[in-house]
Amino acid sequence: MPYIKTLGELRNLRPDLPDNTPLFTNNSNTMEQRGLQRGIYVSDKLIKVSIHRETTWDRFDGGDYEYDCIDIDPNGSEEGLKL
Repeated sequence: MPYIKTLGELRNLRPDLPDNTPLFTNNSNTMEQRGLQRGIYVSDKLIKVSIHRETTWDRFDGGDYEYDCIDIDPNGSEEGLKL
């Protein structure tokens, strides 16, 4: 999985992809780390995904909310790069 730091590096990695290709990233450390970070790791192949709604509750104010949950799924209907 290549580590890239610029949009140019991403375009050079996969010049064959159309501009509207979705990008997916794993956000797993939202409570401890804040702010922007440099660079990402990019899969060199397209993945298929399925999307479903999840419900959870906000740990600060206690309110319920929904969000899209994206799963890697070989039978999925959406295809994009995993960041």
